[in-house]
Amino acid sequence: MNTEILERILTAKEYQKKAIYALFPEEMSGHLEVIEKEFKIMAAELVKACVRNEQSKTDKRESRENSRVDNHRQNSDRQNGTRKIDIT
Repeated sequence: MNTEILERILTAKEYQKKAIYALFPEEMSGHLEVIEKEFKIMAAELVKACVRNEQSKTDKRESRENSRVDNHRQNSDRQNGTRKIDIT
């Protein structure tokens, strides 16, 4: 990304923060800082939960696929030529 555009975005972000702080009495700036900090922590926890959830889905999918491959191997190893069919 162009560094000039990045600098402008960061400057705009700082102006937005100042505008929000200007809406409240000066005594509330400490509260706003705590809210901002908590919101950042909450967003990070949300991202972690989403990643864990997605990883869990991937693990389950891989486990299911491995199970199907194992079942196929077991079915093809039968000596009398019959196959076991898994109906799930």
